[in-house]
Amino acid sequence: MSTVTVRAFGPLGARVAGGEAELGGPRQRAVLGMLVAASGRVVSVDRFLEDLWSGEPPPKALGALQAYVSHLRRLLEPDRAPRTPASVLVSAPPGYALALPVPQVDTWAFDALVRAAEQAAVPAEVWAACTRALALWTDEPFTGYPDQEWAVAEAGRLRERRATAVELRAGAALALGRPEAVLGDLAALHARDPLRERTAGLRALALYRVGRQGEALTVLRETRTRLVDELGVDPGPELRALESDILAQAPHLLPAAAPAAAPAGAPAAAPAGAHPRPVQEPTDPPAPGSAPPGHPGSAPPGRPGSAPPGRPGSQPPDDPGSASPGRPGSAPPGRPGSVPPGHPGSVLLGRAAELAALHRAAAATGPRPSVAWVEGEPGVGKSALVERFAAGLDGWTVARGRCPEVSGAPPGWAWSEIHTALTGTAATGPAFDLARAVAGALTGPVLLLLEDLHRADQETLQILRQLATADGPAEVLVVGTFRGDEAGPDLRATLAATVDRTAGRIALTGLDDDAARTLLHGVVGRDLPESAWGALLARASGNALFLRQLGGLVAAEGVGAAATGLPVAIRELIGRRLDRLPARTATTLARAAVLGRDVDVDLLLAVTNTPEDDLVDDLDAGVVAGLLTAPDPASVRFVHALVRDTCYDRIPPIRRGRLHLAVVEALEGRPDQVFALAHHSAQSLTAGSAARALPHLVRGAEQARRGGAADEAAGYWRAALAAHDLGAGDTPGLLRAHRGLVEAVAASGDALRARAEREASLAAAERLGDTADVARAWIIDSPTLWTARPFDLADSDAVAARITAVLDRLDPADRALRADLLATRSQETEAWLLGVSAPSSEEALDLARELDDPRLLCRALNSRFAHTFASDDVDELAVVADALLAAADRAGRVDFEALAHLLHASHAIGCADLPAVDRHLHAAVRAGTTGQLAMLLFATQVYGATELLLSGDLEQGRARHAEVLARIIEGGEPNAAIVRVWATGVVEFTVGSLAGMVDDIRAVAARHPGAVDDVLTVALLDAGLVDEARAGWDRPPWPRDATWLVATSLRAHCAARLGDLAECRRTHDALLPWSGRLARTLNGLVVLGPVDLFLAETAAALGDTDAAARHADRALALGTRFAGDPWRPRATRLQVGRNTPG
Repeated sequence: MSTVTVRAFGPLGARVAGGEAELGGPRQRAVLGMLVAASGRVVSVDRFLEDLWSGEPPPKALGALQAYVSHLRRLLEPDRAPRTPASVLVSAPPGYALALPVPQVDTWAFDALVRAAEQAAVPAEVWAACTRALALWTDEPFTGYPDQEWAVAEAGRLRERRATAVELRAGAALALGRPEAVLGDLAALHARDPLRERTAGLRALALYRVGRQGEALTVLRETRTRLVDELGVDPGPELRALESDILAQAPHLLPAAAPAAAPAGAPAAAPAGAHPRPVQEPTDPPAPGSAPPGHPGSAPPGRPGSAPPGRPGSQPPDDPGSASPGRPGSAPPGRPGSVPPGHPGSVLLGRAAELAALHRAAAATGPRPSVAWVEGEPGVGKSALVERFAAGLDGWTVARGRCPEVSGAPPGWAWSEIHTALTGTAATGPAFDLARAVAGALTGPVLLLLEDLHRADQETLQILRQLATADGPAEVLVVGTFRGDEAGPDLRATLAATVDRTAGRIALTGLDDDAARTLLHGVVGRDLPESAWGALLARASGNALFLRQLGGLVAAEGVGAAATGLPVAIRELIGRRLDRLPARTATTLARAAVLGRDVDVDLLLAVTNTPEDDLVDDLDAGVVAGLLTAPDPASVRFVHALVRDTCYDRIPPIRRGRLHLAVVEALEGRPDQVFALAHHSAQSLTAGSAARALPHLVRGAEQARRGGAADEAAGYWRAALAAHDLGAGDTPGLLRAHRGLVEAVAASGDALRARAEREASLAAAERLGDTADVARAWIIDSPTLWTARPFDLADSDAVAARITAVLDRLDPADRALRADLLATRSQETEAWLLGVSAPSSEEALDLARELDDPRLLCRALNSRFAHTFASDDVDELAVVADALLAAADRAGRVDFEALAHLLHASHAIGCADLPAVDRHLHAAVRAGTTGQLAMLLFATQVYGATELLLSGDLEQGRARHAEVLARIIEGGEPNAAIVRVWATGVVEFTVGSLAGMVDDIRAVAARHPGAVDDVLTVALLDAGLVDEARAGWDRPPWPRDATWLVATSLRAHCAARLGDLAECRRTHDALLPWSGRLARTLNGLVVLGPVDLFLAETAAALGDTDAAARHADRALALGTRFAGDPWRPRATRLQVGRNTPG
């Protein structure tokens, strides 16, 4: 870089690389002059506008200022490469600063040398420093601006510093025994300021020491006379004492000993025993926002941009709750305008308790990862808090990832950023692979910061759950920030899934009044009437972002902006800030907003066709205005999503679409930008762009689905279907888009919506495709734990018939497609048509094994588990679960892995093995996709409620079951009434009686014949309505579906109470293989009690008291595995031979 020196003594000038720089006209030169006068501190844009135009800036003044800055930068750094950040005249919100070493600006060097003299302890050092300082004073400072306030103030300060230098030098000369060396300087200074007593005293003493006592007394008398005549005061005590001493020729007025001759350049040698030091070179100026000791600053107190270090006037915009000397992004690390997180000069206001809570979470990290959550509204200071926390962790590795503010980023992007930060290499791919890659890079202690999780895609949350619930690595703390009121169901489910690993959850509220006032005062930069402070504080409600924006508005528009017409919405505040920018700059920021919160400058340049210098100037103006940061030369970032959204919303819709299309055109040269191309294609979709957009949308959907981002995939598939509606694409592509949408919606966890989309897919396939297309349209390749469609036998018959018709027409050679469709028919009919469902499952499993296709094996095993109650092997569910785990591993399907663990949990609850239940539930949650999370958490919550019942806490278990059922109903479960009757009935059976449920169960039984008959019979018997119970008793055995074991156990109980011996024998024989187990539904979510309890009841009813006692013993033995045993009273009565069940 060329060496730059600036002169302010005399006419303002600069030399660059040894040559004189042509600095332009007076106003442009004044910009440089104001920066010199600021001594390295930031000069705010508002102050430039005020001072350059003497308080009356014209409408286009801001544009002119930007032009002056741009021209000066080119003059001062002619060799700077395009888009490289300026290193001399730097942007440092809320304005600009001059970043030069002190020796390269003459007034700065002068000031630094005078400070060095003030701090020197040896007279020779004082003499040397002052001599060098005075040599720099070649003329009055800023001579070209005699009437400008900024120049007059600084020139006056420098003249005072010169007087100080003359006096310091004179004192040193007197101490060194050479008073004659300073007589001339003192005389000249005294002539300019005859009332300056310190100068008069030094001059008189110097005259006395050279033998001119009379002249010395004359100086003192004349000074006394002028003080009395002009000011009406007497001289100070020092001057009066000096006059008396001279009259008395006091011995102490002379040096103690005559000094030796001084070396050249100094008035005399140092006194004996002194050791002069070389005068240090002046150091670099302070960073923008700070000032040298004793310097009054670049503006009078209260002026915008004049806050000293540590004041809240210049906090980073994306850390609204902190205050620091400079904002990140305005310059590289170490340059003025850049303060790293946690810099001692930055201030975090009002967050001591929250910061301490995070440090406690860090201190508590152990052998397994833990999570801390920080939630709060936009702008409340979440980022400021976690950044300060991260900066205070000594010895920790810190990696950050942000969830993108807009669509178009790859799934799991935040974790890709974290992996890059940890290893220096990027990592993408499916959630499981990315999670494993990140975990492999963690060597504790490690802090992982995940910001804006309310915007997280499904893959990001899945990886978070996998890492947070894993058994290692040790000393890992994940801190996630999110907006509580924007947390969707996936994030809320993740909060619930990680509750056991949660080390803290901090809800940030607004700053208290003291902290808010401190922050606001720093931004406004001057005192306001108390009513204005009150209005600002009330409107902002402690929100740091709002405080900054309101304060900036008042700083720009005056106190009236606080007293009247305060905007209600923060967007209006931001809009008013944007309105103050030049029109071209505001347009550039709006176009940048089309690219999202993080803006690639090269891409923006390609999209806007703006000359590069103009674009860079506009972005720099955005940085200076506090609307953007510049983390590196290739990108800028909006300081907050609200700023980006406000800029974006100012673009008319038609123009917005054309800008998105321009982005597509620019990105087509970057084929790796799959998701950005898909996003902008969707946003620019018209009849004219549909053909161009379609392939980008399809690629985005397919890659999002592979990456586990089901919601994003569904959005792109919908856009692809819209493109087809606009005339793009062909029939195979249309049918593929329909199937892709079904698959994505199902993977997102919305089973009912997936079924609705499947009907649309089927309609298109039946209208436009062949038999294979129709078969593919039937298939939903997603795990299912239970059937998510209404209880409707007629509909089930119709579905079976439709699928069977397709199977009959399907090409026999297409065995893989046949296996897939057979698995679908099995799942569609498993609840009510076991004669169709079970054979379909068996054939699908045989074909999958023959084809050795792990994906098909997953599908077939998923359908097979529904029929394990029909097996003679009571442990077949565990066999199926093991096989499913193996197939899922081969296929790379973590969704089926999660299902396999749920099946193992169900088998374990049947075996009363509660530790195994917990272990498999934990593994299921860790492996499951975000679309499965609601189901997994539901299962976890139900098991938790069941464990409460098993522990004997009946009332708490009942209450927990009621909470879970309420959530099922709210979630739109199509068979909610049936599920509620079965689940509540089983709980009440455990507690003691279903008598209070009779009316409710009757109503459900009337709407759904055959669905809840056995539960109704128990309720009628508990209510004493034996005749009614007996009247509805004659019914066929319950089919061996997912509810068979619980239903048959209830049937056995009812048969014993009704004295139906034939039914007692039948149910006893059916249940006998399940002795030693708990009666449960196939998914394990409903547990009725020990099967032996019902075997004991039927044996007692049949008169076999020995068998009854044996089964009662087994029931009691099973109960010992639990902390409590709610069935003990019943089993005990049967154990002693009491033959009356109930």
